[in-house]
Amino acid sequence: DLDDAVGFHFMKQPDVLTKVKKTKKNVSITIEKFLSDFTEDDKGEDLENFESLAMVLLDKDFNGQAFDMDEYYFAEDLLPKDEATEKISLPAISKYECGTKLMIIYVDIFGNEFKEVFEIK
Repeated sequence: DLDDAVGFHFMKQPDVLTKVKKTKKNVSITIEKFLSDFTEDDKGEDLENFESLAMVLLDKDFNGQAFDMDEYYFAEDLLPKDEATEKISLPAISKYECGTKLMIIYVDIFGNEFKEVFEIK
């Protein structure tokens, strides 16, 4: 019952901008923007780009129905230490490991997700 629920809210998808570049051998993924709808931290200040990113999940051979995680990256492993960044580059993926579609799920520190599917071949 929603009247008795405490702390319940609907998912608010993060605002994400990603570019996928395909060459004959590799697929490169660059995340240029990641902002969550929750814009203030404990101090009442706005969260910066990538500050709310928790993790990125990849399905390199997405079948259009079920997500089957092949790789995952935590934000602490992707972001440079003690400096701001304008974009994040994930490690290049061999095109031979990929199917026709690549699915990426981005998760923020609040548990919200954003999903994208890219055509690879």
